Amino acid sequence: MLSWLLTSGGGSVRQSEQQDSLQLIPLFAGLFVACIGAAAAIGITVGAPEYRLALYLTITVGLLGSLLARTKNIPVGFLGPMVVVGALCAFVIRWADLGLVHLLYPIEAISEPNTALAALIAWGMAGLCFMQTRREQLVLCLVSGLAIFGLMAPVNPDTALLVLFSVYLFGAVYALGYENLLAAYEITIRHPRGWVRPAWSQLVPTVVLLMVVTLTALGASRVLYEVSPNLYGKGSRLPWRLSHGRLTNFDMALGRLWVGGGRAHLSKDVVMTVRSPRPALWRGQVFDTYDGQSWYTPQTAITPVRRGSDGGYYLVNGDIPPGSLMEQIFALTRMNSPIMYAAARPAFAYISDWAFGDDRRRNIVRQASGTIQVIPYLPAGSSYRVVSIVPDFSAQQLRTAGTTYPSQQFIERYIKQVPLSVEGAIAELVAEVTVNAQTPYDKVVQIKDFLEREYLYSESPPLTPPGTDSTVHFLKTSKLGDCRQFATAMAIMCRMAGVPARVATGYATGEYDPGQGLYLVRGEDAHAWTEVYFPGYGWVPFDVSAPQRLKDQTFFSLLGHGHLRLVVGRFLRASAFVLGGLAVVALFCGLFVDFSRLRNWWAALRTPRGPWTEMERQWRRFYEKVLRGTDIRLRPGHTPAELLSIVLDKGLLSEAVAVIASQATKDLYELCYSPRPATASQIDELRRRWIHLRKRI
Repeated sequence: MLSWLLTSGGGSVRQSEQQDSLQLIPLFAGLFVACIGAAAAIGITVGAPEYRLALYLTITVGLLGSLLARTKNIPVGFLGPMVVVGALCAFVIRWADLGLVHLLYPIEAISEPNTALAALIAWGMAGLCFMQTRREQLVLCLVSGLAIFGLMAPVNPDTALLVLFSVYLFGAVYALGYENLLAAYEITIRHPRGWVRPAWSQLVPTVVLLMVVTLTALGASRVLYEVSPNLYGKGSRLPWRLSHGRLTNFDMALGRLWVGGGRAHLSKDVVMTVRSPRPALWRGQVFDTYDGQSWYTPQTAITPVRRGSDGGYYLVNGDIPPGSLMEQIFALTRMNSPIMYAAARPAFAYISDWAFGDDRRRNIVRQASGTIQVIPYLPAGSSYRVVSIVPDFSAQQLRTAGTTYPSQQFIERYIKQVPLSVEGAIAELVAEVTVNAQTPYDKVVQIKDFLEREYLYSESPPLTPPGTDSTVHFLKTSKLGDCRQFATAMAIMCRMAGVPARVATGYATGEYDPGQGLYLVRGEDAHAWTEVYFPGYGWVPFDVSAPQRLKDQTFFSLLGHGHLRLVVGRFLRASAFVLGGLAVVALFCGLFVDFSRLRNWWAALRTPRGPWTEMERQWRRFYEKVLRGTDIRLRPGHTPAELLSIVLDKGLLSEAVAVIASQATKDLYELCYSPRPATASQIDELRRRWIHLRKRI
């Protein structure tokens, strides 16, 4: 009964409720380490120096401000909600072309859903740094950091991320442990160096715990990598692996096609319209050299295109393959294109002079691979008419086309150009797939059927780990890719089967508008496919349709096809988003919910309700209301006499209420220490007086 009247351990009343800055320095140092570690987790992946500097400075200023708020009563807490609200508003318009928005959410951060959400939570954590006046806000800050690691793990879990997680864990454990020790030791400003012992005692177990967790994580991370789909390695920091904005096509990087660089964020806008008598693949660039990470074409032969007297450009060079002529009219709506798109093999083109403006450098050249390049470029709003030669063939004709190829140089370029690492890794697979094929055409068909049957299509393919060939990773490990992986895999497998092949990029047919008689081609129609050479017919396109899409698969269908890694990966990604959602909810609760009242309510529910317990509850509620809005924390060890002395010294009560509170406190002690046990009616009467006092405030 007396436990709630006496101070725990014989402690005395604080001389001042302002906490000594020396006592709080270890607490804020641990929190600073944890927050910077979490911020660096997204910073090393995004790589934008302005973003990292702004985030780190905001966290630093916020924690310094909170330290001043707790020691000098300098009001800085209002800046926290401003940072959070500003970050939320910027996140909504993150694709807008505004300097401040780009600073808060650089294009490298918003190119992936995980990094975008992690960037939002990082700014929320930075806002919470301005509001570190209660334990609940300390926990919310650390939960936000943990959510950042959960979101970044599927994107960039390399050694650096593991080190940063260890740094975060050290700071989080130290801050939480030291905060508990502050409360347990009841450190006061009477002893200015009283914080040294608990700070040191917390450091040693924190380091030991960190070492144990780090060693465990090193082993567990390897296990997770083996069973989950491409915990992608540090390659996401390489600039080509990030999609810089919403692209309109795969030809933004002229002369190179990257493979295995993750999702390409393509625009849904109509980028061009095509008037054509029938659908086709609108080809742009052609690539013939593969280096394990990308396709490119050596600039060895660029031929200026001859312009005829009628103003048209003759695009054909050499023998003209048999086929039918097809005329198309292209109109560029929302892109400037250095490439002339056309179906099959373009033979003739007419471009209006105004499309080049007054630029005297205007020219059209044809690369050795067949790509038609416009110098400087075709601006948005221009149009051109092109006539293409579309080969006419049947499956039987291709099957009997033979293997008489133009030259040895042609064979070296389109058959033997395969990295040695790829040959050693997938030679058996290619031999197994084409074992029953009798002709080059049969090999091509069997390879195409194999890819469509055994692999899944996804618009968000995994990144290829650094040092790993993209094709080998796709065929052997991830078994998940977009059109670039499928086209690359088919071209390489065809080459290893002795069939000339290359990769082409451009656009799929698009959506047909019967009202206008046009094909509406959008940025998201950007496409890559394989072209195979058959003597007498030239390059024939083969587009792997990949009917099995990852988004249509269930857990059971993935398991049925042996995609255990994808099942585990889907679970990990779902867990990351759930963790991020919980962090957002926790952030909201930290801003608008008073956890102390909830904690007291829960403790009251669990406490047996005798007459003395009800009495204690009422006088504590009275002092909680009096001290609300001050920097004084009501501790479990505070006695009624101590609290009365504090509020009288601070002048928090009116004269009338102070007299009644003093008398109620005196009567409380008399009932407690009276030789005769207090009756239930006496205790209840005093309880009602405390309730009446609380209502008068």
